[in-house]
Amino acid sequence: MIKFEKIKNSVHFLISSFLYLKNFILLDKIMIMKNQTFIKKILLILFIVFYLFLFLITFLYNYKYFFSTSKEILERDIMLHLRYIADDSKEGRYPNTAGSKNVQNWIVGFYRRLGLHPLFDGSYLQQFSFKGKYIKVQENYVQRIDCNECRIPLEPMPLGETGAFRKKMIQGNYCIEEKKELSQLIQKYRIQNPTDYVVICKRYGNPEYEKENPKEYQKWITFENKYKNIDLLGFAGVIFLKDQGEFISTEHFSLTKKGKAFGSLLDNTTYEESFKKLIENIDNQEYQFEIHYQQENLNGYNIGASLKRFDPQQKVIYLGAHYDHLGYGIPQFSLGPMGAIYNGADDNASGTVGVMELAEFFSKEFYRGKLNLPDDWNIVFLHFDAEEWGLYGSNYFVDSNYLSKQPIAMLNFDMIGRYRNSLQLQGLETGDEVWQSIIKKHVDDSMNRNIIKIQFIKGASGPSDHTSFYKKKIPVLFFFTGSHEDYHKPSDDYDKINYQQMKYILNLAKNILLDLILSKHIPEYQKVQEEASTREYKIRLGIIPQNYFSDEGIEVGGFVENAPIQKSGIREGDVIIKIEDYQIKNIYDLMDFLSNAQLGKKYKIIYKRNNQIFEAYTELMGK
Repeated sequence: MIKFEKIKNSVHFLISSFLYLKNFILLDKIMIMKNQTFIKKILLILFIVFYLFLFLITFLYNYKYFFSTSKEILERDIMLHLRYIADDSKEGRYPNTAGSKNVQNWIVGFYRRLGLHPLFDGSYLQQFSFKGKYIKVQENYVQRIDCNECRIPLEPMPLGETGAFRKKMIQGNYCIEEKKELSQLIQKYRIQNPTDYVVICKRYGNPEYEKENPKEYQKWITFENKYKNIDLLGFAGVIFLKDQGEFISTEHFSLTKKGKAFGSLLDNTTYEESFKKLIENIDNQEYQFEIHYQQENLNGYNIGASLKRFDPQQKVIYLGAHYDHLGYGIPQFSLGPMGAIYNGADDNASGTVGVMELAEFFSKEFYRGKLNLPDDWNIVFLHFDAEEWGLYGSNYFVDSNYLSKQPIAMLNFDMIGRYRNSLQLQGLETGDEVWQSIIKKHVDDSMNRNIIKIQFIKGASGPSDHTSFYKKKIPVLFFFTGSHEDYHKPSDDYDKINYQQMKYILNLAKNILLDLILSKHIPEYQKVQEEASTREYKIRLGIIPQNYFSDEGIEVGGFVENAPIQKSGIREGDVIIKIEDYQIKNIYDLMDFLSNAQLGKKYKIIYKRNNQIFEAYTELMGK
């Protein structure tokens, strides 16, 4: 079957190329007249030579993949795929980019060669939409009212209001309110109404501040902290000055706390002379501000292939991993500089390749008649997009018609390439005793043979795609080798992957699946007790968020065991938008609220259900 797929691909290329050649050369209307016989012959010869060259390349391409990869899981096969997916040319696999599409084509081509069936009605791709970054629209600028030449472009920061504003301006030095720079400014100029003013802020802070309080200084100088104080004091907006050549990705500020004051960036070095003219006699001037941006609608693409033709009535094992990453950096996620390529070799080229390698093993075993898969069973191989933005791809998939009516289990592979001390497995208790005994049998075997050390992690929910399946009451098993110093940094590259241990991890997963198939047992779903959080907060709200960064509130995806909020009337699917007077738009707002919250006090929660507003009261819970 595999050889047939290779030959079929090459023959298909041969036929399609020949038809194109025929149309190109023989049709009168393709700019080649009948009497130009000599030109036709030359073109025909050149095209045939070119065509045969391409055909040879295609044949060798198929030949390479059949004979250079094995049904056994080998380090060289893992490295072959991983180096391609995590290469600089893929530009960090940011959703809906050329790099992401190249990886899609690579995975889809691989599954075609394996003879796997496209999952989505004849297609390997499942398209979905989600809210992405903010982009500027129309011209953004500041202009002095009495001077037509005094106009400077601004870079909008989606932190607050958009529109046209006519305001005064005032210089706020570094705008570090922890040193009373803003409130003293109000007192000095006897400002009665801060909403009439836009503040100009220098980048970073006074070096003396760092000497006085080095621990707090890094917080003081952030855009978010400065903006929060400017907004709280009631100013109309802010212009942050930046240095020439300094890369600041403003479009991703959608993930930060928003307010009423507009935000903007101005390249002070590039427009140094124009800026001096702009702020001449600043105390007596009025300025026109144009600040316009909107949120981008992005398309994501899940990839899916199945061992047999998919039927929703089949009993299906799902293997999944996300293939997207951070592109050139996202300020709220990235732990390195903006503008560098985040290749994400471990996160999550490793999991992506893991699913591909397992697909190769099971497809070759199946086509050779060595996999005793029951007639009504199937295995589906999935690659999710937009995971880094909040599990958008897997959430979309589990709500689609391609989630079986009888799902068996889901195995998720996310960051399995940096084994150091142990492999972490989550989800053991999401299935019944037979499910647990199969897993423990192969875990004990690996441990006894000193192949890998394995640690079971409590709970079943976390910031990866298995959570989407667990919420649908499907047993899950999450494979994870832990975070590391290169996590969400440009330094997460292929040369740091532990390929040998990846092979052992994938063989462990393979053996668990083979045993599950041999048993013909469908595990019964079990709800497990969740740990409240991995973050070091002393106080919890007690929910498991469905989304983190939608900026439309926090959707309740589940509850921590015994959390008081469970008795408040709030249910899964409700969207929390306010706690007391504190607006909750995203996870950062919730974390800010919790950092100052108290135990033993009842808080009013405003939430939405079916677009209607409700309120409830709850206490918080301790760690």
